[in-house]
Amino acid sequence: MNGPAPLPAWRLSAGVFLVALTTLALEILLIRVLDFVLSPRLGYLVITSAMFAFGLAGLYAALRPLRDGADPGRRVTLPLVLLGAWLVLLRPALNAIPDVLPALPGGLARGVGGGGLLCLALLLPFFLSGVCFAYLFSAFAPRIRSLYAVDLAGAAVGCVAFLPLMRRIGPGGLMLCGAALVLVAAALMARRARWTAAAVVAAAVLVAAPFASRGYLDFRPWQNKRQVSRAAKEQRVEHREWDPISRIDVVATGGPRGARHVAYDGGNQSTYFFPYDGDQARLRAEVLAGRPVAGSFLRRAVLVSHYLKRDSGAEVAVLGSAGGQEVKAALLFNARRVDGLELVSAVVRLGRERYGGLIGGVFADPRVTNVVGEGRSYLRATDRRYDVIQIYSNHTTSSLMMGNGVGTTELLQTVEAYRDYFGHLKEDGILHVNQNYYPRVVATAAAAWRRLGRADFARHVLVFERPGVDVNPTILIKLSPWRPAEVDEARTFLAMADGPSVPAPRLVVQPRAGAETALAPFFFTGELPDAVAAVFGHPCTDDSPYFSFFRAAADAPDAPGLPYHAMRVLTPKSMGQEWWAPTSRMSLVLLGLAALVFSLVIVIVPLGFSPAGRARWPGRSAAMAYFACLGFGFVLIELVLVQVFMKVVAYPVYAYSTVICSMLLAAGAGSAGARRLGIDPTSRWKAPFLGILITGAALWLGYPRLGELLLGWSTGGRIAGTAAAILPLGFFLGMAFPLGVLALARQPAGAIAWAWAMNGLFTVVGGIAATVLSIFIGFRLTLLAALGVYLLAFGLFALVRRAAARAGAGAADVPVTIVPAVASAAAGERDH
Repeated sequence: MNGPAPLPAWRLSAGVFLVALTTLALEILLIRVLDFVLSPRLGYLVITSAMFAFGLAGLYAALRPLRDGADPGRRVTLPLVLLGAWLVLLRPALNAIPDVLPALPGGLARGVGGGGLLCLALLLPFFLSGVCFAYLFSAFAPRIRSLYAVDLAGAAVGCVAFLPLMRRIGPGGLMLCGAALVLVAAALMARRARWTAAAVVAAAVLVAAPFASRGYLDFRPWQNKRQVSRAAKEQRVEHREWDPISRIDVVATGGPRGARHVAYDGGNQSTYFFPYDGDQARLRAEVLAGRPVAGSFLRRAVLVSHYLKRDSGAEVAVLGSAGGQEVKAALLFNARRVDGLELVSAVVRLGRERYGGLIGGVFADPRVTNVVGEGRSYLRATDRRYDVIQIYSNHTTSSLMMGNGVGTTELLQTVEAYRDYFGHLKEDGILHVNQNYYPRVVATAAAAWRRLGRADFARHVLVFERPGVDVNPTILIKLSPWRPAEVDEARTFLAMADGPSVPAPRLVVQPRAGAETALAPFFFTGELPDAVAAVFGHPCTDDSPYFSFFRAAADAPDAPGLPYHAMRVLTPKSMGQEWWAPTSRMSLVLLGLAALVFSLVIVIVPLGFSPAGRARWPGRSAAMAYFACLGFGFVLIELVLVQVFMKVVAYPVYAYSTVICSMLLAAGAGSAGARRLGIDPTSRWKAPFLGILITGAALWLGYPRLGELLLGWSTGGRIAGTAAAILPLGFFLGMAFPLGVLALARQPAGAIAWAWAMNGLFTVVGGIAATVLSIFIGFRLTLLAALGVYLLAFGLFALVRRAAARAGAGAADVPVTIVPAVASAAAGERDH
């Protein structure tokens, strides 16, 4: 039976490229959107939904495989059209879900219903794109190396394509642009003139729509985080902007000269532009007279380190300059130089330009240097030493900064970070930190102090805490021992009122011998007893920077003999979290087990009813296990590298994009290069696995030294160095998947789709495992575990190729169905 004319190679490649680009960009955009409309804790839901949807797509394609004479291009046209339509409807659909929820029964039913609608909205686009990949990879299996290379190249471009347009049209506009690309891909696959013309017109309209709009095609927050949604309804939002790192809303709090609330991602975090007329003498007199600082500063604790260094010509570094309060405090007490570092460029620009007059021009002061960047990399690149280094509760809620969205990493709160801080302080300098979990701050800083060969750390630490639950206690660490007069000055200054009915903080950790203190002596040694570490965790390191993940469970018993009197601060429930919050180790283990069981029950079992599942072909179990290992191992390596290079590249979005883009481009080059190198299931098949193990081991051994070296380079140098470190490993990683597809090319119809499903499903499991393992054993050992998974894949592929060879020798005994496109693709592979 003669089938349709083969799909031209350029149409196939262009279509796959566009779909891959749109799919990866959509994944990142949805992470950003969920940060804004809901919570940063849900960023991982997007990644999980995408990979699980790919598994479901493989299931669908395995249950309904292509038959003889079927046109694979025509089979994927409808899913592509539906994908384009859903990308147009996705923003209205997400905005409508909060309106649907009140119609559902209350309590658990409402929560399950809302979660189900959200998951459906997230699953559908990735399912449709996954169906396209499953069919095309199955139909054009002999061309898989070049096709997979195009797929990975498109995904790599998708990692960065949104960056230049994010501020201009936002995620809503970018989704319309993605819909346009998908419709063009549908026209390429359909090969009909009418389709092509209609797609071009529709694509032009979709691309023009967001640029023609006066504002963003925006998303609606589901929660009234810090009253931002209410302010939007009352039209008090003066400025909104999708910065590459965070969505920024500037809210008027009352009057033309009132403070402006700067909300990050809809209110996940906040800072303020406080009105200031620039009269330094007046404001300083009011502060020193003990008048409430509310309206000029968030709290008096912002100023204390600068007060202690008043009129000394201090040099100051502020890590997280935000709305300028810390910078203003330093200038108020006559600092000679202030280096203000801030990750979100929009906040810096707004503070200098639109709201510069409101805040008294503090960012434009000639003594101030504004840097859009990350604190540790900036310190590592300079030889300057400071009188004050200030970090006011500085962390980001961006899921991209977390790398995988499960468990918050805080690279400013590790032993290595504190070594950097201490190394850039003058001998009488002060490190000023406001952080809620101060026992772990002290223990982590003590470990850094010890590594530097210093002693008597307890003589260098002050902690002030408000009565009750203080979410930002004040920690002051001085490189030289605190003198009694300095302790008294700090206590007296902070005892002045912050505002009406606001209790003054009390000194809970102090160096005076015999004085009451909240922390036992072992907190200052750098090593905690096991019973204490079971509650607080060991000092946090770069290898496992989960600073807030330290209590085994919300109801964990207090450490024996621990004299810390404010344990309630450290329980997840007291911080407004539920029992399943990421601070519970058991919750992550249960999440991983649930994902595994769900995959087995919902997807793997039904695959047994597919034609490929019912057929008894040699090596079936080994093949499916092989593709499961590839999905599990690849995402394990990917997410670990995102985390370890996050510190190096420093800018969260740049770090995420650099690592993912480098891996995908290198993997694409490896897939394309495999054909030229003669790597296939019958020859040189060991090379990819040996390459993965050798380059992975080299990266494992060399990363710690490389990371330290790159930290001192420029931003461009750090990005280039990161890419160069990843490329060799990525090159060999890209060979393993097409090698497996080639081994299944003569197996029953649907076998490759089944393999695609296994790959996607175990990517979900691997993503959860990456977090669980990195928390328990650290990033380096997790990377080593990932290499072990590829070693297992090496052994499994030996079984797969042996079975494939037997199948080739006795093909008459195996029920094989291959569409004509495969035969034509074989010729295309030679000429492509």
